[in-house]
Amino acid sequence: MSAMDDLRRDGVLIHGAIYAAVILLLIFVDWYGGGRWWVHWVILGWGAGLAAHAWLSIRG
Repeated sequence: MSAMDDLRRDGVLIHGAIYAAVILLLIFVDWYGGGRWWVHWVILGWGAGLAAHAWLSIRG
């Protein structure tokens, strides 16, 4: 594996870790904030961006 592959993998892992942490926080805020359930839109939108990031990283 080359250094560029390592950087790509690390970038996706960092992106995924930040995604997970923020989504957990937003679920907590949404749950205790009451009102309509909105966090699923963030999960879908950001999840699509994360999936694209992973796919493009694998593709090279």
